Amino acid sequence: MMFAVLIAFCSLLLGIFLLKQRKHGLNIPSPPSHWLLGHIPLMRKSGSIAHEAFSKISNSYGDLIRLNLGGKNMVLVSGFDELKYIHSSEFAEDRDALEIANLIFSGSLKETKGVLVNSGSAWKELRRFMLKTLRDLGFGKTASEETVLTETRFLMEEIGRMAKTDQEVDLDKVFNKAALNIIWNLVAGERFDYDHAKMAKLLACLDAFMLMGKKVIGQPLGAIPFLRYFPPFRATFLKCCKGMEELRNFISETIQDHEDTLDPDNPRDFIDLFLLDLGSTEHMDKSNLLISALDLFSAGSETTSKSLMYAVALLVRNPDVQKKVQEELDAAIGGKPLLTMSDKIKLPFTEATILEIWRVGNIVPISPPRRTSKPLEIGGSTIPANTMILSNTHTMHMDPKYWENPQSFNPSRFINSKGMFVADEKVLAFGTGKRRCLGESLARMENFLFLTNLVQRFSFSPGDQGPPSLQAQGGFTNGPEPFKVKVTPRF
Repeated sequence: MMFAVLIAFCSLLLGIFLLKQRKHGLNIPSPPSHWLLGHIPLMRKSGSIAHEAFSKISNSYGDLIRLNLGGKNMVLVSGFDELKYIHSSEFAEDRDALEIANLIFSGSLKETKGVLVNSGSAWKELRRFMLKTLRDLGFGKTASEETVLTETRFLMEEIGRMAKTDQEVDLDKVFNKAALNIIWNLVAGERFDYDHAKMAKLLACLDAFMLMGKKVIGQPLGAIPFLRYFPPFRATFLKCCKGMEELRNFISETIQDHEDTLDPDNPRDFIDLFLLDLGSTEHMDKSNLLISALDLFSAGSETTSKSLMYAVALLVRNPDVQKKVQEELDAAIGGKPLLTMSDKIKLPFTEATILEIWRVGNIVPISPPRRTSKPLEIGGSTIPANTMILSNTHTMHMDPKYWENPQSFNPSRFINSKGMFVADEKVLAFGTGKRRCLGESLARMENFLFLTNLVQRFSFSPGDQGPPSLQAQGGFTNGPEPFKVKVTPRF
């Protein structure tokens, strides 16, 4: 009896809250909604993967629509022109972090730390420091290229050992390990052998981060935070919290080790440089150091590994493209042991293939949410201040008004009549505006060096289950469903 009364009381409070939210004036088109649940039923009906559900809704109702999820008004952007305009506006630079995701990630429901989900002066200070520090560490330059090439050698050795078993293999974990080592070298100045206990611990923590993405983003738990107190959401919430707490503890211990061994005249990595700058501004404190390091770890590892998994899946499904890329790579490498960034200019079709992989295998199909700081006028409509903005780049990457036969994997769409590679700004792999990915230069380098050297050294073909599926898994970063392939050394 008491439980029924409690449920009724909670429903009443939720209804009052939602009705109050509806009064938030937006003169932007909105699909029909449930009086209590808003557009949550429409989302569930449209699909279990958030970006796919959003695409179906926008295809029916337009490129700029209003949604209400869990009592929160938001604007869904699905057109490139609208996205470019909004993301370039100073009134849409703030981040709108999901409360439940923030609680799991940083341990705080309301307080935001780090650079990814912060806003205002805190974000500007941390972003400025981050950009300067990454430059000082040789980000995207010769120093970081040597780091990536070193990891490329380890990666190829590991995959070579896997290939010798003559069994089909799942490359997801080994790609994760390579990407983790690159970012951990930047953050903490060290790398781990692939079978090291600390590597296993980092991978387990990364799994918790990915679980949070799948079970929170676009799901009821993300829209209605108090569901974390009730089954079945409670178990998922606690599992995510435990994994992220272990990762925060791991990074905290690493920061303490750096404090104990800090040499001001010889900073080794991101943590050292942050420690040397503590107290220089209002937001340069240890809590922001911890979450900023966590930001780099989470954003810089899974994105690269998922991109590589999509690359392998698409090349296996398109052996003609794989062969053409290999022929171009063979001509470029000469007698060198590895392809380097200096070879890029000789590889137009390979560059086009990578860009097409990013278009079709979109690893961040929903840009991290933004929030308007002031009213924003667009196309005769007004987005009020303090409104969440979600941008669905998946729709843009697959829109026939931008791309001919968008479902087709065709790198030649980025090759002009002279055989030269031509980039297209509508491939939004790294975002736009001042919130554009801080690690873009390193991510581009990793993708290029890992992929070109692997494809030059090995051929990838379907496993016993056939070609990999491209069906998305959803989450913070999107990857294909798990698959195995056969790996054959070419030499």
